[in-house]
Amino acid sequence: NGNLGELKEEIEPNVLNKIDISSANMELLQEGFYQVVHGSDPYTTARSLTAAKMDLAAKTGTAERVIYVDGKPVDVDNLNMVAYGPYSDPEIAVSVVIPQLKGENRGTPNLDLTRQIMDAYYDLYLAE
Repeated sequence: NGNLGELKEEIEPNVLNKIDISSANMELLQEGFYQVVHGSDPYTTARSLTAAKMDLAAKTGTAERVIYVDGKPVDVDNLNMVAYGPYSDPEIAVSVVIPQLKGENRGTPNLDLTRQIMDAYYDLYLAE
């Protein structure tokens, strides 16, 4: 696509592993990813992605850890997100990791960045 600029390098995928999973179990996993965005549970962790321009499925994660700054322990979170869309016929998948955030008012940069990436893809390739 001309909007992205010149292709610098094309790399063929190198499949490292394949998972043998039944179609029933794969459907269950996909439904779980869908519910992380669209579920009715008050703790649905990626509900803000319902505002994206395409229907998404996702999984969030937070890894709590301690780092040392000037010899003193500091609690930080690594915010993670994997998402794909459109849900019914996926074309794009992303993984976002935001490391070492501290404070309760850190927001949701993993969700915000995921939405921006997915909306940009939608605008470039799926918008009519």
